[in-house]
Amino acid sequence: MPTHIETALKKIISSFMWDDDSTPRIASDTLNSPIHKGGLDLLDIEARNKAIDIIWLKKYLNFSAAHPMWATVTDIIIQELALKRILNDIEYNPFLQCWNIPTPSPTNSKVSNNIKRMLKVARKYKTNLAVICLTPQLNAQLPAWHHISTIQRPMQGATTKCLIRKHRATSVADFLKISNRIRNATTEEHGPSPYCHCQDCNADRLLNCLNPHACATEAAIRLQQINPK
Repeated sequence: MPTHIETALKKIISSFMWDDDSTPRIASDTLNSPIHKGGLDLLDIEARNKAIDIIWLKKYLNFSAAHPMWATVTDIIIQELALKRILNDIEYNPFLQCWNIPTPSPTNSKVSNNIKRMLKVARKYKTNLAVICLTPQLNAQLPAWHHISTIQRPMQGATTKCLIRKHRATSVADFLKISNRIRNATTEEHGPSPYCHCQDCNADRLLNCLNPHACATEAAIRLQQINPK
């Protein structure tokens, strides 16, 4: 509902309740209260619209198999708002990573009013990922780049670009797989050399990776910088 429509409806309700009296005797908050609390349970247009925006945000943040198609399209639209130097070909969701969504301008035709209101209510209530204890399975599914609980590391260099564009590494699970030869060196025949011919390094060369050891090392470093909690 556009703001001017919301304002007009509130004025109509006030005029109806007070017969155009410019000095109401009872505050609107009291009239909006339930009857058992002394109110009239009068419709609060502003609160109702805010509740609708919160429900849309709740559906958007449903990352289960029931993730709605419109939410996927919304991700693409939000991606157009993001600074390209931040994302750099990374798959992402802004509520699962540690970067802020740029505020869409009022004249931005790429973003609908519904998305603008959803993002506004998300900022107002400081929506973020907050869990008491995240299971290892769910933790592995989190985006690895711009992780919500990590020491920030520059997103530059040939190794980082290789991890993103050739290895297609996006999640913590991807980093775990790529760095396994480094973290479990006792069980692998991996050698700390660009010319290592262990099974994992040979597989990476099929992806046109020029230095599999460097990529595995970079993935291991980024994993170490993630807070275990």
